[in-house]
Amino acid sequence: MSRSGDAVRMTVIIVTGALLAASCTAPVTTPTSAMSTPSGGGGSTISSAGSTTEQSSPLQSAISPAMPTPAQDRPHPSLPVSNLPPPPDPTGPDALQRRHDTAFASLLTTLSTSLQAGNRTQFLASFTPALAGRVGLWFGNTRALGVSGARFARSDDYFSGATDSMSSFSRTVVLGIRTPYDDDGSMPGIPYLVTVSMTTAKGRPSMSITTWEPRFLGDPMNCECGLSVVHSPTVAVVFDSADPDLAFWSTAALAAAGGGIAWSHLQMLGSGLVAPKGQVIFLADRPFHWFLTATAPAQTSNVTVGLIDALAPHPGATYSDQSRIVVMLQSPDGAVIPNDQQGREYAADVITHESTHQLMNRNSHLAVRSEGSPPTWALEGIAVAVETLYRDSLGDSANIGYPEPNDPKNIDPGWFRAHLTDQMPTRNQLYSASTDGAGYYAIAGSVFRFLDQHYGYPTMMRVAAAMYARPDQDPFAYFPDPLDPADPGHYLPTATARNLWKNWFVLTYEN
Repeated sequence: MSRSGDAVRMTVIIVTGALLAASCTAPVTTPTSAMSTPSGGGGSTISSAGSTTEQSSPLQSAISPAMPTPAQDRPHPSLPVSNLPPPPDPTGPDALQRRHDTAFASLLTTLSTSLQAGNRTQFLASFTPALAGRVGLWFGNTRALGVSGARFARSDDYFSGATDSMSSFSRTVVLGIRTPYDDDGSMPGIPYLVTVSMTTAKGRPSMSITTWEPRFLGDPMNCECGLSVVHSPTVAVVFDSADPDLAFWSTAALAAAGGGIAWSHLQMLGSGLVAPKGQVIFLADRPFHWFLTATAPAQTSNVTVGLIDALAPHPGATYSDQSRIVVMLQSPDGAVIPNDQQGREYAADVITHESTHQLMNRNSHLAVRSEGSPPTWALEGIAVAVETLYRDSLGDSANIGYPEPNDPKNIDPGWFRAHLTDQMPTRNQLYSASTDGAGYYAIAGSVFRFLDQHYGYPTMMRVAAAMYARPDQDPFAYFPDPLDPADPGHYLPTATARNLWKNWFVLTYEN
């Protein structure tokens, strides 16, 4: 959390876990096998033949109709019992789901290809008239941001969300859309609930979509409003076209993104981290649920969110390494942060901070995120370090009367003397709504500032990346041993590293 004037800034990152964020956690569907059979389903069982009866000839019957023939007197011959499974019941629920899935796959292909081609008429033809208006806005917003690729992938949710009858069915679908600002080959998406009505017209089956809505997470494209986009080759800023405050802020936000991101990517050369191709930044001036759990309290601060991978073997169960950023321009008193020199400096600080979260998501190898994976203080600490180091790099040009709120040199030394302990800041302390939050952010960021000062920026970034390589890592376990520079994998004991940092912190910021 940081402050801009009276504006409290808290960063929440959605990262995985099961699934997604900094850290609000978004639910995802858990895949079952691709062709699971629902409980209670199944076809009728056809038993194997057990015996045969030989018929006597007409002549034998005429001679002695009451007397058994030798053949009838013999034991019935036994036939082998088949080990093959019974043939599926063409009228059972399994077969119905398969027929629906086959037809639905074709429909999803039509939708994704028409979206990518910009064919609005073909896209909307699959929806009922009641949905055409809202879905038309979704289509226009998505196209305004840009569509470099699209794949609509059905989730394996037979046990959690799929319903099938002769007249309709529902599925969860990951709407994978690659924008021009996402990495090539990626397909980040958001899960949607889609319900399809099945009818017959002139003897031919017909499908119409009757439900099209975000399943678990809020989607700004589904805002029932028109969105506008200003962009550079690598950054897109998205805002509500009807909001004059956001429209006024849009070009300033785009300019604010042009400094810290490029600077940080240049500084990290040699670290081994891969920079994202670009950034998609949404502007907000009121609480929102975008990319967050729809049933949770609305978000009132900045957030960086990892999306869902539509190319994964089980769509809906794996996070993409692509992210979206939301910049909150509403202060706690409900007013919009002024678009003046200090307000623009605030926006630059926020975007530099949030784009660092995006960078770490891009380089994460964690399948699941939890309280300790990565540690929340380390997750926020590296973003604070990059944010404050960039401001330092600007020198006197950044002295505009708005001190960097998360820089430890701008925190009262008495506050550190009262609050610095042997424990690193907790999640609740970091995301506190009080002014203490900035102090705890500064403590977390100082660990990585120490690494930058003593080992260099690339090493600082490598230590941060180690938090995203395996679960439950500790930055202090990755302080290089300065007495053994020839062995880059030789680290100081954790307790030694912690004491080195703490002694440095006290000497630097408490006196």
